[in-house]
Amino acid sequence: MVYSDLNNDGVDDAAAILEYSDGNAYTTLMYLWLADGQKPKQLLQPVAVERSCGDSVNKVTAVSGGIKIMETRRTMFDTDRSCAEGGTWKVTRTISVEQVGKNKTWLPVQTAPKRGYGGICNEAIPGDILPFDEPYYLAPNKETKQEFAANDLIRGISIAGNGMDTTEAAEPEGWKLYNVVEKDDSVERCIWLPVT
Repeated sequence: MVYSDLNNDGVDDAAAILEYSDGNAYTTLMYLWLADGQKPKQLLQPVAVERSCGDSVNKVTAVSGGIKIMETRRTMFDTDRSCAEGGTWKVTRTISVEQVGKNKTWLPVQTAPKRGYGGICNEAIPGDILPFDEPYYLAPNKETKQEFAANDLIRGISIAGNGMDTTEAAEPEGWKLYNVVEKDDSVERCIWLPVT
């Protein structure tokens, strides 16, 4: 468990893991818990995942106003690697929380290296990169609308997925998760967009 004041209220909140296993397979999900009066409140979206023969979380540390997650993701290009060797895509993200909407719902938000969705982003699938510079969303919620910063020089967006299974099965109806492809072809964040 890692403690950090995620919502800047002067009280430490927590990033905690929930584990489950079935035989040799295991999954560990990391969730954020906000100190809320007498009992902590769990945010619904996991912010990191570790799976047997899949992604791994290398380190989680407290930083000012959030947590820093260092992870290694297993991609479709890692199929020749053993499970013990793990993946090859190194990712470091800083996650905080923000309140949105009339109901003041707390959501995880990625604040570094680039602003985006604070939940789990899947790998970029090779394929078309669509030019894009429209508003985007930090969550599948119209009240999380954002504009790219003036210094955000992006190449476009691509569908987020993991080669074996896209995120479509888990996406809320009317929304799709996309990776943002930066000018140097790196993928450092993902965003939500409404689909019609």
